Amino acid sequence: MASSITSSGSKTLRVLLLPHFATGHIHPFTELAVSLAASSSPNATVEAIIAVTPANVPIVQSLLERHSAATVKIVTYPFPTVEGLPKGVENLGKAATQADSMRINIAASTESLMRPVHETLVRAQSPDAIITDLLFTWSADIADELGVPCVTFHVTGAFSMLAMRHLMMEDAAIDGDDTVTAPPFPTPQIRVPRTELPDLSIFRYVFGKVHSMQAACFGLAVNTFSGLEQQYCDMYTGQGYVQRSYFVGPQLQSSESPTDDSKSQYIGWLDTKSDHSVVYVSFGSCALVSHAQLDQLALGLEASGKPFLWAVRGPTSGLHQKGGRSVSRTGGSSSDPGLHKPPYLRTLQWARF
Repeated sequence: MASSITSSGSKTLRVLLLPHFATGHIHPFTELAVSLAASSSPNATVEAIIAVTPANVPIVQSLLERHSAATVKIVTYPFPTVEGLPKGVENLGKAATQADSMRINIAASTESLMRPVHETLVRAQSPDAIITDLLFTWSADIADELGVPCVTFHVTGAFSMLAMRHLMMEDAAIDGDDTVTAPPFPTPQIRVPRTELPDLSIFRYVFGKVHSMQAACFGLAVNTFSGLEQQYCDMYTGQGYVQRSYFVGPQLQSSESPTDDSKSQYIGWLDTKSDHSVVYVSFGSCALVSHAQLDQLALGLEASGKPFLWAVRGPTSGLHQKGGRSVSRTGGSSSDPGLHKPPYLRTLQWARF
């Protein structure tokens, strides 16, 4: 461990953060690093270190520029060579095809490719603690070898973790009408027809390792807060899936476009609604959603009669040009719609992938 005592008697703690190769993961990891660095006190200083591959450095730098007082260090490690993936494509947002996106995810979760470079990185940085993304399932073993705590950081919420955990189980409950019932969530009950579920078999092995790592780690941090997901936070901690849980969200960018006036449109609209009445919809920046699926979702949301806030990733390049429309939408009925061009919603950014 690299903790040290300064001449003033203050202890310095080094925390190494390892985000996945996706902007929607790098953003909250960077904001968490800033929060950790800002938590320093006269008795202890936190040196936050965020580790990314070279092509992802500009993303971190652009975020840190908004925090003039932030003392976060950036270190790099090489992105693995992946057959068929163009050189320099190291982020899901830069994937030109769905196949390239899959190549990045497979590389990120392949221990033989990633563990050696991560071990070299961790030993060189000699941190006092590691905060790792979920796909890097070997991080707990590396931390254990070095005798330091490892915390996994989930960049979305407790609800999605519970739902995915259940759907990834081989023995997920199948009802008589051939539907899958989500865990015993607070009402309303969630039931999904099996015909509408993708083939999850290829993911079960990876998520099995993820769940094993979560159980072995010192704890789990989640980018949410109890005021938003109290019941789901309680369910996750009460099931014994993790040793300790920390709800540290929302980790949001402190300053960005659009302007505050633009943001206030959404806040003002939300302020007109009663508590717990608005449906928030976001599939994140990596989901591939067809025009037909968007149309059906829009019709379903409007038919529900519920007010909703819907963040849709705009068509930027490659994968996303095929995937969606460039809108952020609020609505609830034909008499209460709103249609706005991006930039996207950040007031609820923690729910994005």
